[in-house]
Amino acid sequence: MKPPAVILLTAGVALLAHATLAALGIDVARLGASGSTVRAELSVRGLFAEKFRRLIEDGGTLHIRIRAELWEDRTWDRLAAPALVGTWSVRPSASGLSLTVSDPRGTDIDQPLWADPLLLRLDLAPLSRLDDEMRYYVRVGLVAGTIGDHAADDVNDAVFGREDESGGIGALGRFLFRQALALSEYFQSETTEVTSRRVRGRDLRAPLPLAR
Repeated sequence: MKPPAVILLTAGVALLAHATLAALGIDVARLGASGSTVRAELSVRGLFAEKFRRLIEDGGTLHIRIRAELWEDRTWDRLAAPALVGTWSVRPSASGLSLTVSDPRGTDIDQPLWADPLLLRLDLAPLSRLDDEMRYYVRVGLVAGTIGDHAADDVNDAVFGREDESGGIGALGRFLFRQALALSEYFQSETTEVTSRRVRGRDLRAPLPLAR
């Protein structure tokens, strides 16, 4: 159950963000196992609206900040693992014929130019944290914005927050509220969030197809 406080915070985000949020959306396309880890595959829609597309055409970098939470569905839902908070970057490839997406670990993957949806992969938790008979779901908040490359490292913690932010049912709402507030003052930004369907632990152990 999604508590009223989170809904109110999300509404506040919508009022604070510069852009019309209907243009940007995310889906949890697939959930499953990658090696010994629970992985989520995200589809990000409408990312390359005019301002972000123009940024990349001019050789700039688009930064995508994500907070992802794996929850165990109970009478009182609880986090199954610490929340994942990380930054992805999107920039033109060397050839200019595709996009290069860098994940928080620095791994580069090329995707088609102006891919819609853009595909992102998140490793959420060790499979050892799952109970086969329990149900789980994923909550994801995403903020896309522009940061000058020379200032990206310094701004990352100041604007986006640190990687070890505390968990809790209201943490995603606070994350989105804080990011939209900070970004709305300094940068162009868009914000969105999604909650996945419930999946049994044993079904999350099914291997995902190999990445293309």
